[in-house]
Amino acid sequence: MNLPDEPSLEEKLKDLEAEIHKTTPLIEGKTPEESPVITLVNKFQAWLQKIPPGWRIVLIGGSVLAAFSVLNVVLKLVSALISLSILVALIYFGYRLLTNSSKK
Repeated sequence: MNLPDEPSLEEKLKDLEAEIHKTTPLIEGKTPEESPVITLVNKFQAWLQKIPPGWRIVLIGGSVLAAFSVLNVVLKLVSALISLSILVALIYFGYRLLTNSSKK
């Protein structure tokens, strides 16, 4: 089936892989899997390990309190937007009701 002149599929695959590696150089010192987020998380974990255990608990507790405060503010804003939209809808339907009854 294969002619002697034709390279085998394996040779073609090796040639293509070599071409890909030549045309796409990697950034020195970094592997393709590393991302800025992973690097940031690793730096944060290293920094957290340097903190004494007592202060680590205080830091985590403060972070939890800050997160709950932000969540509270967001939920209050959503609640205010819902209330405002209900109020606008009531005013609109009241206006429509009054203008329709006055036309009759």
